[in-house]
Amino acid sequence: MKSQKNNLNTEKIKSDITIFVLENFLPNESMSSLKDDDLLFESGIIDSMGAIMLLGYIENQFNIKVLDEELSSGFRSVFTCLGRQWFTEEWLGRELNKNSVKDLKALAEETGMDPCGENGEYHTMTIDGPIFKETIEISKFSKEKTDTRLFIKINEYCLKPKKNPSI
Repeated sequence: MKSQKNNLNTEKIKSDITIFVLENFLPNESMSSLKDDDLLFESGIIDSMGAIMLLGYIENQFNIKVLDEELSSGFRSVFTCLGRQWFTEEWLGRELNKNSVKDLKALAEETGMDPCGENGEYHTMTIDGPIFKETIEISKFSKEKTDTRLFIKINEYCLKPKKNPSI
């Protein structure tokens, strides 16, 4: 009987996550269009910030702490483009990590912005990860601005071979 209860919980969790993905990333699709084995990231349904949004939902909805694990999985991203109404220049080039996520959440509470950047509040660039053969090292960039955006202009970069690439 206990395994049947666990199975029902698993089915409910799967259903809730599917509904969340459909509502937030595939609003015009039906439940049947998303399969259990669909690769959300690889198929382009979600991007890196969408993954953080999904993980945040799972953390909050099911009291499962996965965001810290995701951030420590070896991917490194930096903030490259920001909405001026929410961010200051100090965020440009800053790494997306536990501290910046904490600051994003506080900024969201203060301003009402989406902490996952789903409405264009910011964009990041992934510079390293377990699937990268080389790390992108940005050695020099300038900070540029328009009326509504702050962004970096990369002036110098190089690809650094990894000592022990994962792939």
